[in-house]
Amino acid sequence: MIVVTGASGFIGKGTIEFLLKNLPADQIVGMVRDVNKDKELNNLGIEIREGNYQDYQSLLKAFKGAEKVLLVSAHAFTDLTAQHINVIDAAKQAGVKHIVFTSIYRTESAQHSIPWVTLSMKITEDYLKKSGMAYTILRNTFYFDYLPYYFRDVLKEGKLVIPGGEGAVAFALRSDLAEATANVLAQSGHENKTYALIGNRSYSYGDIAEILSKESGKEILYADTGREDFIQKITETGVPVQQAEFWAEWLQAMKMDDMRGDGSNSLEILLGRAPVTLESFLKEVYFSGKTVQED
Repeated sequence: MIVVTGASGFIGKGTIEFLLKNLPADQIVGMVRDVNKDKELNNLGIEIREGNYQDYQSLLKAFKGAEKVLLVSAHAFTDLTAQHINVIDAAKQAGVKHIVFTSIYRTESAQHSIPWVTLSMKITEDYLKKSGMAYTILRNTFYFDYLPYYFRDVLKEGKLVIPGGEGAVAFALRSDLAEATANVLAQSGHENKTYALIGNRSYSYGDIAEILSKESGKEILYADTGREDFIQKITETGVPVQQAEFWAEWLQAMKMDDMRGDGSNSLEILLGRAPVTLESFLKEVYFSGKTVQED
């Protein structure tokens, strides 16, 4: 049996949906903080268990009978390390054999990468490796899906203004990451391995402006801007200040090339196909009339 934590979030729910294509529903459990909150999840036909990363006893109950657990990293504005350790300890006590953990991708030479988040991920990875259970660490890159929130009116304004410098990122689509995660959980042979789940190509914001220019038929200019200007512009659209500041930290990490691709093709191997490209994603979002969902 596989328990997927964070089952009401995009990665958790997406992983469950892909698992259902290969495994019977009675082998999959979704763990959520409130079993009455997500009707869509209840409609998937799997067992839903209540569990909270901060409630050790609830975790023991949620993991009962599980062989594998997907530990989806906790939300950023919380005590990440303590929650992750709670999950690992409870899983071990419950008899879980294998934990798959969604960490954060960063290059080996990363200088920034939001230190308070990256440090927590490193501590969690090290703790998991020493737990005695089999582990698989999935270092997920930055999502394509969040880009439209950074520059919502780029086509209307004719310019992409963002503090990205000339740094490049090996972005990937969330649904590709969820599918790869499901494949790891459903297959054997991934024990005690760490995968960099990144796209096949790194893109700068200048590259993004060029793609949008080509697809729209009009010139889209890219201009680097300051952190504070970006935060002010984003908060004017209704984004909370704390969220805008967090996004600005991500952009700083990107600017410093902390998430540039390192040549890994693990995502393609785990998917069994090439991951979705940025060009395809931008066409879908900006030129098809569709929107993306925020986790």
